[in-house]
Amino acid sequence: MEEIKISDLPEYAKIYEGMEDNEIVFVHKN
Repeated sequence: MEEIKISDLPEYAKIYEGMEDNEIVFVHKN
């Protein structure tokens, strides 16, 4: 899997600010 950092997803960072990196990747792929 490709690592997705919060800095790469500013919009997701606002919504999933409290989630772990793995959670952000999972949500982003869906």
